[in-house]
Amino acid sequence: MDHDLMLFTVTKTTGHAGMRIGKEYRERVLHFVVYISKPLNPISSNWAIVKDTEVAQKMTKYIELSTFGVSRNSKLPAAKVLKVVSKSCEPSSREGESFFEFSHHQLARRWELLRLAVQMSGQFSLPEFSPQKCIFFEREFKPQPAFAWLNCEHQKAQEEVGTLLTVLALYLVLKFLKEMEKIFCVLSVKQMLLVSIALNVSLFLRVIDVSEKEILNSENVDVSKNMQLFLSSSSSLFASTGIEAPDGWERVINLDRGDPLMYEKYWQQMGDKTTIVIPGWQSLSYFSNASNICWFMEPKFAKEVVKLHKVVGNAITENRHIVVGTGSSQLFQAALYALSAHDASKTISVVSASPYHSAYPSITDFLKSGLYKWAGDAHKYKKRGPYIEIVTSPNNPDGFIRQSVVNRSQGILVHDLAYYWPQYTSISFPANHDLMLFTVSTITGHAGMRIGWAIVKDKEVAKKMTKYIELNTLGVSRDSQLRAAKVLKVVSKSCTEPLSSSEDESFFEFNHRQLATRWKLLRLAVQKSGQFSLPEFSPQNCTFLGREFKPQPAFAWLKCEHHKISSPKFSAWQKKTNWVARSMIYLSVAEIGSGVEVGDCEVGKL
Repeated sequence: MDHDLMLFTVTKTTGHAGMRIGKEYRERVLHFVVYISKPLNPISSNWAIVKDTEVAQKMTKYIELSTFGVSRNSKLPAAKVLKVVSKSCEPSSREGESFFEFSHHQLARRWELLRLAVQMSGQFSLPEFSPQKCIFFEREFKPQPAFAWLNCEHQKAQEEVGTLLTVLALYLVLKFLKEMEKIFCVLSVKQMLLVSIALNVSLFLRVIDVSEKEILNSENVDVSKNMQLFLSSSSSLFASTGIEAPDGWERVINLDRGDPLMYEKYWQQMGDKTTIVIPGWQSLSYFSNASNICWFMEPKFAKEVVKLHKVVGNAITENRHIVVGTGSSQLFQAALYALSAHDASKTISVVSASPYHSAYPSITDFLKSGLYKWAGDAHKYKKRGPYIEIVTSPNNPDGFIRQSVVNRSQGILVHDLAYYWPQYTSISFPANHDLMLFTVSTITGHAGMRIGWAIVKDKEVAKKMTKYIELNTLGVSRDSQLRAAKVLKVVSKSCTEPLSSSEDESFFEFNHRQLATRWKLLRLAVQKSGQFSLPEFSPQNCTFLGREFKPQPAFAWLKCEHHKISSPKFSAWQKKTNWVARSMIYLSVAEIGSGVEVGDCEVGKL
């Protein structure tokens, strides 16, 4: 194949649907992108092969705004699996059949049984295919898709009986095949057959999954050692904000985008406590728990989320629904989708009190949705009617605890509590809001996992958020969820079990101390600069750490003290002094502010 834009997915190649690699954006050709030059390029093994550089850049931008990247924890297992598949096709290393020969024989057998079952039913017919030459197998054979298009031969009966009879007929076909062949004991039912008919696909897959559970419980799988991947808690923390300049070049400190490398030291000390083993047969199914509203959420992950909130005391989880997402960016969009009126004639306004997170406007508007639209500063919002207000507390970028601003009867609130953890701010009370967003990256530093969660009070809102993620990425990486569960378990354990020595600290104590040191150095550096000032915080009592302390955010809001400096002059001054930050200008108060990530660099070097 040699086309301008080609899409591939691990799901259809190897069956690892739970990895969520490649399939995420298949439904949106113009919006999906990962630009690679080789099939096993380490940047990603979920892939689109793109000829035009501009198209590739736009596709990459979409992923950045939609999910802020793709889980590194899923890409590494995917790379390992694809490597095993490629190696199985090499004559020198082949043990028995190659992956494709084995799978080809399985599908051939299933299609033979399926055609027999459909013929015996007398209700359906299957398409007839012509044989084609395969350059890989060097022989001709008829196509044998991973799905089947069933044509109902009794139109009048179908109209009278409706959807339920169709589902029942399909179930009988599956039951017939199960009785005739025991190969179901090895592979998933959903891998054998995906029937494309005029039904809700997700509903149909849920029906099949009920039958599959008892089958999977009796599996006897031989796990090959070369299909396992070991992941440690710090294996994803490679990047560094500090860039060593070549000889003759000046060093530039880039503070524009934070990378939570501050946590690397702690996780290195933990050694193998968060290392997990991912067998090659794991994550084949889309489903984690079909009985849950969020059917792609791993039960172990949900359990550890609830446990951690209970240990820290920063959020109410009782009688709430948890929705997992690919980072908080996706959950933010899912919340907007769920809270918007889909039958309204006008778009709903989305606001947040300034200074607000710099990504909110672009994430809200980049899809050009007809449901919602960014409307700016909540302090200036005067329109009547429904609105959605984003309340970020502690606020990014200024670090202060926030409350809602607009406070009108038709307002809907989304609380972004990504930084409401004791290393950053005092935990004064458990948050109890209708919709609260959290993310692993700000808690433990594992930004590469791309895992976040929402705690939702309303069942219908949770369902709509789940539906958005289903349509957007068809779930969330199961591999990343399992690793996140292991990491969160270690964090909770460090807070609840007796320490082995006087030198040991809980995760939050250790990193609270790290941030305190960095803020002390940052304040000293800013004071000596004579150019900026930092916010002053009041101490608050923390119920978790059992003492008072001033907030110490993972970021810093720098105020320029020279009010006459214009935006061009400010940019020129940044360039002259060899540092880059995320800048925001508020002309109404004649201030220039820059957001600086404290947790991504050694501030003592500033």
